[in-house]
Amino acid sequence: MDPYININDIEKFLKNIIKIKNKEKIDYILQKTDYIEDIFFKNKKEIRKILTKKQNEKIDTFECLIIEFQKSMFLKEKNIYNKYFFNYLIKKYYNIDYEYALIILLKNKKFFYEKIHSVGDIDSANIYSRKIINLIFEKKANGFILIHNHPSGDYSPSKQDIDITDNLGTISSYLGLSFFDSLIVGKTNVYSILQKKILNIYYD
Repeated sequence: MDPYININDIEKFLKNIIKIKNKEKIDYILQKTDYIEDIFFKNKKEIRKILTKKQNEKIDTFECLIIEFQKSMFLKEKNIYNKYFFNYLIKKYYNIDYEYALIILLKNKKFFYEKIHSVGDIDSANIYSRKIINLIFEKKANGFILIHNHPSGDYSPSKQDIDITDNLGTISSYLGLSFFDSLIVGKTNVYSILQKKILNIYYD
């Protein structure tokens, strides 16, 4: 793949995609440009070494556009297991060397709010059940998703991950809230603690 592609054109291209409302057309365009995402997200460190400072600055802009585009698409979805959501999570957590937890709130099974819950270190991030429940009531949500990353890339849940998920499940059930899932983001995929399996929607 050619690292010297015209980054200006890509930036303009992504801005145009965001304006497109036809979902099928967007999917078609994204399929045609998978290699662009490969350049910036899978080979980013190597590519950056041979680009100029100005080109690297444009890559930063492009990454933000990609992430915001995926976010704008998953916000329109009512099914939480959609490829835009998983693409967004993987790109958001890509190359982060510490754990942090994210809360996504839903209303009538539709995404409408997200907030960073806590920032940890290389192998842990604190989860506060009371803080999560307070946020849900404050924003008048009726469901939520807990998400955190494993910087190692291994999305296998730890005992602590499972215990926290079980605790939140018990509290949510008692309060009549929908706890949709507890997700772990690795380098290339997402693991569902509630479903006890890897979700391969990223590759759809």
